[in-house]
Amino acid sequence: MSTTPSGPSPQPDSTSIDWQKLSLIIFIAACVYAAMIYLRQPQDGSGLKGRPLPPLSTSGWIGQTSLTSADLSGKVVVIDFWASWCGPCRSETKHLVETYQKYAGNSDVLFIGLTSQTQSEVPAMQDFINSLNVPWPNAYGADEMFVDLNIEAIPTVLVVDREGKIVYSHTGTGSGDLSRVIDSAL
Repeated sequence: MSTTPSGPSPQPDSTSIDWQKLSLIIFIAACVYAAMIYLRQPQDGSGLKGRPLPPLSTSGWIGQTSLTSADLSGKVVVIDFWASWCGPCRSETKHLVETYQKYAGNSDVLFIGLTSQTQSEVPAMQDFINSLNVPWPNAYGADEMFVDLNIEAIPTVLVVDREGKIVYSHTGTGSGDLSRVIDSAL
């Protein structure tokens, strides 16, 4: 003889918490938070040091100035990898403009900016450049440079010596004492 109660099965209380879903949400939030903290930490990019700079490859230049790899030859080159939508890039660019001012009269030092953004985004890039008074040439469509140099996050700043070798790489804000790095590359 069965002692099973007859009638409808009891429904779960609508106010009860689904602990599995809540645990999953907390886990995902923790992972996102950890990734954000990691990406905000400066990365030294030591794997790039000593590598030669690949040939300059872009879709175009913003404004009047356009450069080729030959224009970089024999110079200390500071390269800023950035995007107009990147908040940390804005902060880093302010620092770079200050550093640029120290070398504005030195023809042996060249600053350039590279972004992977497309030609259709030139107005947004131009607004970024104008709002921060960026005086150096900037190119768009530099996807090949990003890939060749394994640039996975922005802002990233590289310093290339007169022989065309990368002597400094930094990802994140607060790229340190660039003046010291540039001076030693001169």
